[in-house]
Amino acid sequence: MFNKKTLTKAAGIIVLFLSFNSLQAQTNPVSIDDVVTMAKANHAEFKNLSIALEQSKSREKATFQLGNTSFDYSYGELNEDVNDWQWQLDQSLGNLFHMSAAKKAAVAGTEYVESEQLLQQRYMISQVKGLWFKWYFAEQSLEQINLWLPELQDINVTLRQAREAGELNLKDQFGVESIVLSLSKQQLSAEMTKESALAELSKWCGQTIDGKPANISVTEWMSQTSDSITSLLAQSQQAELNWMEMQVKEAKAQYAPELRVGYFQQRIVNLTGLSGFRAGLSMPLFSSSPKQTAKIRSLEVEKRRNEQEQIIFDYEQKISELNKNKEHLQKALAFLPPDNQMEANWGGLKTLLSSGDINTFEWSQLVNTHLGYFEQKISIYQELAAIQLQLEFLTEKN
Repeated sequence: MFNKKTLTKAAGIIVLFLSFNSLQAQTNPVSIDDVVTMAKANHAEFKNLSIALEQSKSREKATFQLGNTSFDYSYGELNEDVNDWQWQLDQSLGNLFHMSAAKKAAVAGTEYVESEQLLQQRYMISQVKGLWFKWYFAEQSLEQINLWLPELQDINVTLRQAREAGELNLKDQFGVESIVLSLSKQQLSAEMTKESALAELSKWCGQTIDGKPANISVTEWMSQTSDSITSLLAQSQQAELNWMEMQVKEAKAQYAPELRVGYFQQRIVNLTGLSGFRAGLSMPLFSSSPKQTAKIRSLEVEKRRNEQEQIIFDYEQKISELNKNKEHLQKALAFLPPDNQMEANWGGLKTLLSSGDINTFEWSQLVNTHLGYFEQKISIYQELAAIQLQLEFLTEKN
């Protein structure tokens, strides 16, 4: 049995804690856009994206390369009367066809690098957002646990004192005590999750992140959906194929002739003023390497095209799977009480405790159910956030 006076005293403790918690205000809210902006500005991986692009553009300029310039001079005696001499200046123009093809391949390579960088940036942004949501949901859990746990701890102390005084049996008091222990473990787990998320966020942002995460309408954010693959993924796939096809043309161009031009002057046996221009070319007539290299690269293009078709198909299937999982989770969420009803239920439980119409063991079972609803909601929201981040990466337009 229980003492109604004891329960009324326990319920009064709840009112005091509600007043205390209402005075606590969140400061320094950090939004999801804030952490993304800081990460872009401070993290090395974001900074290095632009450096890699500059490197690729520099490789474009490096494709212009003429052959060597050579100068030859000879002096000697071809007869008994006078010494003869000769000099010549030659310039190798190299393989102009290969040079042009290499330039086009380098430009295509830069376009591919640029599209890959945009994808990499989107992926890193998704990681940063994921850490922010990890922090956000840990903070949401702590906010409720820190509200409920002190109240339940003091109620448990009051009930233990009543049990020791013989006013309450062990079963009635133990139900609340088990809730306190379970909620304490959840509090510790949420604190560890929060600290881990903040540590990782601070690394990405290049500065210590503290304060509170800004409020966000998770339901509204998750309502954004798409069934089509992002144009950025398709552009990256096409840019890679274009680059590989330009490499094939570059390999084929190696079979083209190399050109050279020159000028000479000479004096032979008292004949001075002998001069003229010279030109020539050379080709790998007896080399199969350029042809075979081009063939190998052509096969690589076909192989990569097949792989990309499979990748796109897999992405499309993944999008469909994610949208179905999202739909199932949203249906599961609809079965749980909405936030305003959760607050009303907690108020009703406190009223019920003070009324004396129910023993504390039965009351603890109802509290367990209430806390279970909240734990399920947080878990579902976390899964939905992870799904939405994947959908954003796969379907968000440029």
